[in-house]
Amino acid sequence: MFLTEIPLDGLALETIRSGFDHDQASPARIEQRAFHSFSGKLPFEMIHDLLTHWRSIPGLAAHPVWSASFQWLEHEAAAAAEGDHPLGSTGFLARVMSYPLKARDDARYESHRRTIDVQYTLEGGEAIEFSDPGILTRLNDYNETKEVEHYATPPEGQVRIANLAGRFTVILPGEPHMPQLSVTGCSAVRKVVIKIPAALVGL
Repeated sequence: MFLTEIPLDGLALETIRSGFDHDQASPARIEQRAFHSFSGKLPFEMIHDLLTHWRSIPGLAAHPVWSASFQWLEHEAAAAAEGDHPLGSTGFLARVMSYPLKARDDARYESHRRTIDVQYTLEGGEAIEFSDPGILTRLNDYNETKEVEHYATPPEGQVRIANLAGRFTVILPGEPHMPQLSVTGCSAVRKVVIKIPAALVGL
């Protein structure tokens, strides 16, 4: 099978949220992340949910940086102009953008070393593909200024998430992902990427 498609009905979202161990969640660092390893397909886990559910995810509402990020999405994102919107500390910003979707052969795998992405869709939608970094080949093109590096595209990916309007995905440093992919019913996406320096949340 090419990819694990993550279902987006209410039951799936409840399953994602219940992947947390509430007793062990840390307000400074997300130790337990939702939807456990996509049934072992990836060596990391991730948070993918509706924006309206963010306060129910342990570790987010209690931390000022996470809270500021999601409150900006709630209250400012819809009316924000495209471009970068500083959120306080150096490198902590909201980037509003829109673009047409691509076929997989035209997209690129990327990751960040020191930056967390909170990718939130305002309009339309896109698929984001993920793969284990251990199976990818680095292109050794790390750009310090843009804080990004790329990988050769593997013959197939391991997990694909449909980041549709109203939904967000948290991507931590070192997690290779391929955004901008076509998804059923959408030809373009308008989105926000909250860029969080990992050190601000203790990572």
